Amino acid sequence: MLGIYARISKEKEDGKDRSINDQVELGKSLAKNLDIPYEIYIDEGYSGTLDVHNRPGLAKLVEDIFDNKITHVFSFDQSRLERNKDIWAKLYNLFQNKKIKLFYDNIGEFDLNRDENFLQSHIISLMNNFYIKIGSRKIKSVLKRNIEEGKVHAIPPYGYKKDSEGFLTIDEEEKKTIYKIFSLSLEGKGTDTIANILNDENIPTSYNKIGKGIYTTKNKYTGEIKEINKIDAKWRGNTIRSILKNTIYKGQRKWKDEIYEAPNLISEEFWNKVNDNLINNSNNTGKKVNYRYLLKGLIRCGKCGRNMVGRSRENKKDHAYQCSSKRYKGESCGNRSINIDKIEGIIWSRFFKGNDLFNLLKNDLLMKKDNKEFISENIIKAKKQLSNLQQQKENLVIAVSKGLLSEEEIKKQKNSIDSEIKEIDILLKDYELQLSNVVNSNELINSYVEEFGEFKGSLSFLQQKEIVNKYIQNIKVISSEKNHDIYSLIIRFKIKSEEEHYLFFRKKDLLYSITDNELLFSKYFNTKADKSIDSIGNSIIENIVFIPSERKFVLPPFIQNGENLQIISNSIFPYGNINDWTIEKVVEFYNNNPELLCKESGLNTLSISKEKDSYIFFCKEYKLYKDKPFADWIKNWFKN
Repeated sequence: MLGIYARISKEKEDGKDRSINDQVELGKSLAKNLDIPYEIYIDEGYSGTLDVHNRPGLAKLVEDIFDNKITHVFSFDQSRLERNKDIWAKLYNLFQNKKIKLFYDNIGEFDLNRDENFLQSHIISLMNNFYIKIGSRKIKSVLKRNIEEGKVHAIPPYGYKKDSEGFLTIDEEEKKTIYKIFSLSLEGKGTDTIANILNDENIPTSYNKIGKGIYTTKNKYTGEIKEINKIDAKWRGNTIRSILKNTIYKGQRKWKDEIYEAPNLISEEFWNKVNDNLINNSNNTGKKVNYRYLLKGLIRCGKCGRNMVGRSRENKKDHAYQCSSKRYKGESCGNRSINIDKIEGIIWSRFFKGNDLFNLLKNDLLMKKDNKEFISENIIKAKKQLSNLQQQKENLVIAVSKGLLSEEEIKKQKNSIDSEIKEIDILLKDYELQLSNVVNSNELINSYVEEFGEFKGSLSFLQQKEIVNKYIQNIKVISSEKNHDIYSLIIRFKIKSEEEHYLFFRKKDLLYSITDNELLFSKYFNTKADKSIDSIGNSIIENIVFIPSERKFVLPPFIQNGENLQIISNSIFPYGNINDWTIEKVVEFYNNNPELLCKESGLNTLSISKEKDSYIFFCKEYKLYKDKPFADWIKNWFKN
């Protein structure tokens, strides 16, 4: 199989650097000529001076060579593979040892066994490294000269193309789409609406025309990276807005804070008229109100990971945070929207008006403070382990090049090292988070006392917004697929390392803390309401039960798997998360609540499901323990 390696750094050589797509297409042509399959490895925006493990594409290529998946390698030239003599020495020895056939665009196959090629390629490597030091200054001056001459040094904006000499010219077909976008905007259509219209009419985007390859998007709030196939790219509201705001379409090309002349697609008068009208546009779904969203940038869809955005209308029929996937037809992840007033009321009233967040942070800091030295030692130890493992991985490349290890030994060691690196990296991040929580903990607690006292007073929206963003990292919302009234809320704080997990029952305005096994009432959503346990009754909502002796509502026994809960039937555990119970706690509970122990099966009456075969099994088992101490039955349960 042919490994096609394509790389392009952020800085590009005038007239020499080929686009990723060009490099890949050349590799595909070679694969066709050789009549062998191919695999593509891309490093976009990575310098050729970086080591193997710091370039994802090259690292994957090397791993696949280790695994005998790749027998041929294509690169546009040597500078795509490296601009560092040490890296080239590793790659040269690796290719030679694994009998890799190496191909460049201009020279065809590069014979790795010729002494002349060895000398020449190492000299070229030194020259490549030297080029990096002087190239940056030249590139900047060349790019400016190109702009002044009206040339294009990258992919031109939608509506334009470059001619055979590299000059910016108008794409007549795309020009029609640009005019359509501006016209729809002037009619009052919003950017998302325009995007949907273009998608419905199957008007291709720039990426659709490129077809092959992937592009990445970054969540500006969370930093998460998502890869999308270019062929699947859709028109987006942000893309439409950037087109409408781009002055190039009226003949003004901006570059480095300077304005240059460009061929205009629309008149300056039309461009100005459309942009002056942008503020008046709406999505034609009702009159918007000037609502300020307290949780903007913090609230995320727990189903697909996208941001949840606020939408509010004058009549309040559309007044919710919704997953941004709903903006575009056919892309909704299915997660339901959540009422703005209720989710904002939960966050502000639960954590900032009361003492709940203060107590959570204080207890977490005090607990971690006692372990500060231990945490610091673990951070040092984990960093040293990671460094050693990275060196071991580098040594494998050298060992392969020298033939010191067999194929089986190499593969086994590499898999073992990768597994260890992953585990230690997770531990290191956790330790670093713990340490950051206890630094200056005394000062933090003292400041909390004063600061949280102020939260109970009358604060402006901007003050509330600043406070919420200071303490909360993100809030994930997941709607139940089975019950439309239930939402799962997972709240992560910037200071407290553990998440808080809640169930929110929309119709009843009830909040159930899974973390604390506690039911919270409507005072957290409506300060005028103050329902008591006695006024609610024993059967308020499906799956929630009342424990008289403890005078609280709880969930039946459940297993927590990440963000999901699974209620379990026919269990000995009294209620809540089964991992919170020990033998001693279970025995004590049933001594205080004997009526909750089934006399036939020895199971918790809250979890009994007689229609299941397991119930009959436990009835038979429990008979063997009826004349024995009750603790023996519980111990047997935990054991088996």
